[in-house]
Amino acid sequence: MKSRLLATAAPVLAAVLFAAPSAQAAPGDLDTINVNYFLFGTVYAAVTQTDGKILVGGTGWTNGAAQYGLNYARMSADGTRDSNTVYKSIFPDGAGAIVYGLVELPSRECLIPYTESSAGNSNTYNHFILADSTGAADQAFSYSANMTNDIVWCLAVQADGKTLVGGNFTTLGGTPSLRLARLDASGVLDTSFSASVGPSVYDVNGAVKCIALQADGRILIGGGFATVNGVARNGIARLEANGALDLSFNPTANNLVRCIVVQPDGRILLGGNFSTVGGIARSRLARVDATGAVDPAFNPNVTNTATNQNYVNSMALQGDGRIVFGGEFNTVGGITRNRLARLNADGTLTAGFDPNANHEVYSVMLQGDGKVLVGGAFDAFQPNGAATATSRYAFARLVNGAATQTVSVPDTAHVMWTRGGTAAELITATFESSNDGGGTWSTPIAATRIGITANWQVSGISLPASGTVRFRGTTSGGYSNASIGYIEQAFSFSGVTQTAPEINFSSNGVLIATGGSTDLEPGVVSVANVPRTYTLINTGTGPLNLTGSPKVAVSGANAADFVVTAQPISPVAASGGISVFQVTFKAGAEGVRNATLSIASNDADENPFTVALTGRGLTFTTDSDGDGMSDAAEFQLRALGFDWNNGSAAQQQLVATYYAGANGAGLYTAAQVQALNVNTPLLQRNPATGQFTLTLGLQKSTDLQTFSAFPFSAGSVSINGAGQLQFTFSTGDNAAFFRLQSQ
Repeated sequence: MKSRLLATAAPVLAAVLFAAPSAQAAPGDLDTINVNYFLFGTVYAAVTQTDGKILVGGTGWTNGAAQYGLNYARMSADGTRDSNTVYKSIFPDGAGAIVYGLVELPSRECLIPYTESSAGNSNTYNHFILADSTGAADQAFSYSANMTNDIVWCLAVQADGKTLVGGNFTTLGGTPSLRLARLDASGVLDTSFSASVGPSVYDVNGAVKCIALQADGRILIGGGFATVNGVARNGIARLEANGALDLSFNPTANNLVRCIVVQPDGRILLGGNFSTVGGIARSRLARVDATGAVDPAFNPNVTNTATNQNYVNSMALQGDGRIVFGGEFNTVGGITRNRLARLNADGTLTAGFDPNANHEVYSVMLQGDGKVLVGGAFDAFQPNGAATATSRYAFARLVNGAATQTVSVPDTAHVMWTRGGTAAELITATFESSNDGGGTWSTPIAATRIGITANWQVSGISLPASGTVRFRGTTSGGYSNASIGYIEQAFSFSGVTQTAPEINFSSNGVLIATGGSTDLEPGVVSVANVPRTYTLINTGTGPLNLTGSPKVAVSGANAADFVVTAQPISPVAASGGISVFQVTFKAGAEGVRNATLSIASNDADENPFTVALTGRGLTFTTDSDGDGMSDAAEFQLRALGFDWNNGSAAQQQLVATYYAGANGAGLYTAAQVQALNVNTPLLQRNPATGQFTLTLGLQKSTDLQTFSAFPFSAGSVSINGAGQLQFTFSTGDNAAFFRLQSQ
């Protein structure tokens, strides 16, 4: 341990503030993009790429000329068509393809679910394909292996690269899989993700329209089903990462769930055709907590007073918690809103955001600047009380107020991405660095969300004083929220203060310097002792990164006797951050046992930090002090309060008799005896009340070394016929030792 005095500098940061392009534009107004690529068609998905370009998918477009069948396109951020725009030739089976979603990948490739009819006949083909960064089909991706016998509605890519597939299909690549399946990272059907009943790989009895991933890896599915793997689940279910149904989660929607969004706080937004969730009235939009319980305060009440066609197709979550959503409705909370609206985080309608689309909205997606990409079957908007309608064919972009994105580099071990306002909420985020101005980038590192905020960070890294960093984040939207887009922000920095982590090591609140020592409790040979907890404290100015594998290692002559049963967490935050770990002594032989504990870290002058470990092995055959009781027996009986060495002759005789009766063979085990010891001090009268108080408590142990409270309940205490206080209790285990205490 040592002290340092370091000069600190203000964090280096880059802030981007996005605002409406003119003083006249208001949230919900149309921006200047007005393209005619999508005449006479429908847009089901529009997502952003890392370079700011926009991918669009749908059906039946004409681009203003006689080129019907266009269904997959890319445009620049200003709306001009990219030179690599791809027509129907990307799809191998024929004309008339319908693209239902676009899932952008870090590689700039895109997974695309689609359905099409083969040219010249009535056969229908259902696929999802992989398009490369130019928009051409990736020929290494097998079409036949991924052919389904019905529509694929949605895809979701897990953190491990596996792809979840949902739809109406009952086979995938010829293998039975009822409406839900998973592919491994190479595109092969993952049969380990399976139903617990029946012959299929998976078994959902109705359409899977949407898939959402929780931060803990669990999987949410929504649709028109009533059972999952034979278990009743109406409209929504949650699966473990391996596919097993989560039996604790059952919100129960009474009609189709079309889209799901997971908030940073773990609460779950549901959109669809339903009118109740969990038996509680919720029209087309609801929120449930992580257990599936309906949020009683969130009730937007989305309706259509003119038609029974009344549903929510798509949602997009802002960094400030507000929710943009689209579908086929005309009121929200009793206020007119045609097909597009925005809610406050509490579910109340946001005033002033009224785009007023004239036909159905299928897709909403937020850009990094907060603008809203909208797709559907509309051809005009009349926003915010405008006197006349403005043409927009199947695709539009809306102004949406201010969004902020700030990258900061407070020190060389820590970067942050702070986001707020109308900026798109992220599902995941990654971080990369470059030492050549962005020519080459490091391997991406997963960023972690800061609490339940919209902000992300990476700690425990080692950056130079100058360089370039970038964050990339994924966003969801599109029809059934089955589309994934990317947002990127890069930043060059210089003059960042170098950090100085400082490791401190504590045992029971006592600091131990590197090279010091710590004694563990004696232990019976081959029996695990009580774990000893140690604490690492970082008093330095930068995160302490534990670099060893394992983080805490044990070496030396008797290393096997000292087991690290719980490793610390790394990194340890600066300025007083702590991380704990445990070591259990398990004596391998009699006598003193020694080893060395070693902790490698980025603390430059204490790397590694070392501590000598000492323990003493005891046996039932050795009596070191010659008092007639073996070392191990003395140790175990002392845990009960019987002190052989310090007691009277009568107490020693009691101990000897007790021990012999418990284990005449000399092999003492916890399962052979239940013991009771009363240690009662003198009672004294309280001068203020003139009363005596006798307080009795019971403690329980299973190893004769540590005891915990074993509380009595009112029903277990009574006065018997002799006027005596009587405790009646039971325990479910044989290896139970009790100690009665009085005060």
